[in-house]
Amino acid sequence: MRIYYMDSLRSVLIIMGIFLHAANVYHVDGSWMISDPQQHVVFNYLTHIIHLFRLPAFFILSGYFSLFIYQRYGVKKFFTYRLRQIIIPVLVIGLVVNSLQGVLLYYGESPVFSGRSFVDGYLFSGAWISHLWFLVFLLLYIILLGLIMPILNRSPVSTTDRVSDYFRAHKVWVILLFPIYFVAVKAAASALPELFQRNFYGFWAVDLLFYAYYFAFGVLLCRHEGMLQSMVGHYNRMAMVVALVCWGVLSVLDTKSLPGRVVEVYAQNLLSVVLIFLVWRVFQRFFNKPSYWIEGLSKSCYTIYLFHHILVIGFGLLLIPLAISPIIKFILVTVLTLLITTGFHFGVVEKFAAARWLFNGKKK
Repeated sequence: MRIYYMDSLRSVLIIMGIFLHAANVYHVDGSWMISDPQQHVVFNYLTHIIHLFRLPAFFILSGYFSLFIYQRYGVKKFFTYRLRQIIIPVLVIGLVVNSLQGVLLYYGESPVFSGRSFVDGYLFSGAWISHLWFLVFLLLYIILLGLIMPILNRSPVSTTDRVSDYFRAHKVWVILLFPIYFVAVKAAASALPELFQRNFYGFWAVDLLFYAYYFAFGVLLCRHEGMLQSMVGHYNRMAMVVALVCWGVLSVLDTKSLPGRVVEVYAQNLLSVVLIFLVWRVFQRFFNKPSYWIEGLSKSCYTIYLFHHILVIGFGLLLIPLAISPIIKFILVTVLTLLITTGFHFGVVEKFAAARWLFNGKKK
């Protein structure tokens, strides 16, 4: 069974990575891998908005589809399919394509290296994983899910059933309480920075805990269909009000004090949750049907994401000497990257079995 609107949403969220990373190049006072002197504040707003909902929504979908595959194929095929789909592309793209990207950054004098050698600043530091970091997180979540599900399936009365019932009965309260987890994670990170904010080969434990919450929520949505229907079943005007209030609070909040920082974390994550629900509802209403374009997007989005990063950096570096509007540069970078990666997928990955295996982890 294909859930069209979820497939559409997943594809769009993945491809939004092009717009996010291209916007980072023209972000005012940006500290990304490369930065163009031609900048515009509109890209600050764009990156902030995309950050608010893109990866949280992606991990919810990942949790949903991971359990869906587990229930459909069983634990053995679940591990074989999901691990192959992630591990092979991460190793190939990370060690080959991203190493070429590292060469571009090294000779482009990127702040990634900060005076270090290529081997120390890129390979040994874990920077070669680059934009694939979230796939490593997804890999860890999938392994944990595969280990936990047999235990949950043997439980006579599942705890998740009670969570689902409470969600359907008190959805507004659940939404309001949802961000408290992130406040707790931030508090733990502040109290134990040597553990939660330490760089483990390019990763931070605080981020792993942050997105695990969304992945677990996606698993719950798949395990209990009533939760999903409750989430997208009707348009919630209160959600819009909450989103506007959160945005207003964040725009005037003084974050120097401890209460201010707590309110900031709570309001920002509440805004994220509300935006996710609204985006989910939009896709469920308007994209829940077969589409030639969405099917093509769904097939190619993984390849597009895997290869887009080096192209964004390459085109960004090429355009730096040109004294033209950063908006025009942004359009050029995104359009060229999207065209090349899409063409590569349908011209190479779709046609050759070896390419499908190396870049998508698929046998067929």
